[in-house]
Amino acid sequence: MNGVDHVMNVFNKEGAIEVSHCKGVMAEVKGDTTFEPVTTSSQRSKRVNYYTVLVGSLLQEHPELNECVSFLPQMEVERILISDKSDSTEHDEQACHRAWGVECAVTSKKTNSNNSTEKEYITLKAKSQIILCAGAIGTPSILLASGIGHEDDLIAAGITPWYERVSCVHQSNIYRHLGVGRKLRDHILIPRIFLTKEAQDESSLSYNTVRGLYNTKLSIRKEDYGKFQLQLADGVMVDTMIPHFAAGPIRRQWSLFGWQLPQEWVASTFSILRDFLQFILYVVPGLKNWLCLHFTSVNVCLMNPKSVGKVSLGRRQSASWESSASRLSDLEVMVNPGYLSNPRDLNALWTCWNLLDTSKFPSSMFELLPGYCFAILFNMYRFGAWIISWFRMLLFVNADNHLVSEDNAMPSWFPSYVSEFAVPYYHWCGTCAMGPVNINKETDDFVVDESLCLRGINGLRICDASVFADCISAPTALTCSALGFSASEIILNDVKQQ
Repeated sequence: MNGVDHVMNVFNKEGAIEVSHCKGVMAEVKGDTTFEPVTTSSQRSKRVNYYTVLVGSLLQEHPELNECVSFLPQMEVERILISDKSDSTEHDEQACHRAWGVECAVTSKKTNSNNSTEKEYITLKAKSQIILCAGAIGTPSILLASGIGHEDDLIAAGITPWYERVSCVHQSNIYRHLGVGRKLRDHILIPRIFLTKEAQDESSLSYNTVRGLYNTKLSIRKEDYGKFQLQLADGVMVDTMIPHFAAGPIRRQWSLFGWQLPQEWVASTFSILRDFLQFILYVVPGLKNWLCLHFTSVNVCLMNPKSVGKVSLGRRQSASWESSASRLSDLEVMVNPGYLSNPRDLNALWTCWNLLDTSKFPSSMFELLPGYCFAILFNMYRFGAWIISWFRMLLFVNADNHLVSEDNAMPSWFPSYVSEFAVPYYHWCGTCAMGPVNINKETDDFVVDESLCLRGINGLRICDASVFADCISAPTALTCSALGFSASEIILNDVKQQ
């Protein structure tokens, strides 16, 4: 039995699978693509997490396993510890580059003179090996803080590479060129929002706002295909969706007379506006319920983007540069998602955008976004950009270059709309990518091998979405659970062989 089948069997056994009913679908797409229901991890219309279903149920069924599992709350991993000659009585090279433990920060109830909580640091030793499962952002952050990664990224953050602290390791490019944090990928989503004059039937509303979806594959250019999801959503979560999308452009790029404002100001303004809009939805009598029954959204999701981002670390201003051994708390995690950094992704989104057959929409529906709203915002933006450019030209300052598509079929408003309203799908992956079996050990920058073992360091495995070599064309939760099942089989086989 493979990992996916095992996970699905457990979910079905626990009654934690619900399938959308697909009633009241108001949108169609061109071509032969069929409408599919959405399967969610839910019980009685409420989402359940994977731990409750997969791990919690296992511990209840086999209570003796509770003695083998320890949960350590209020404890955060700071870095992974790697052996040197002083840590081991063995003197072969394999023993000299083994991950033997982790250093953790424990939150103390004590406070210092500044009324801030103090932290205590403890070391946990591994009996056999360490399995890192901190996600596509957390995992590379911990590795980089431990001195594991590409030497250029470590030097830029002021972190001493681990192999320079271990005298018995030969200088190999395997250690120097690990692409930790360098291939961050995520699906990207752009909304298309409609309002209906007639109220929808309450019995047709979904469990978690998505009624169903179309999965399709389209040709973008020669030998390049885009994989897409078109999600049809209703207004069940309108109280969070509308404020988030409406306040989003402020969070993206907000400047005053052409000069960028501090990031903290932008984030605070976004939060205030979003909370204010949510307040309005709850205060105005009947507004939330009316929108819930008249709101329809079609979300265009690119499932195989080519754009690549990066996770890196930088020193906090309060941290000392004198110490060569860094902890994660001394560093600042910086995430550059890299959305739309590859022009191919913008063209792919426009190709899928045209797939929606608006001619078959009910006449009672009208497009709110980008339709009426963005037409006004875009013209205001262009006029404001012209004024700002003219003003800055008088001051002999070059104006910013705006994104312009080379595709003549793409209207001028579409790149601006995508850059302002595109949102993450929160399926981050690829930052510790797995390499093929025939990997070139001296030149490739892949981080783990086919057994999930970190290249160049013994006793350390990675088991989360960070090991995906590319974006999968589906949400990542089920695949990560199946990966965990497969990893357990790999580890058990290794133990049997030993």
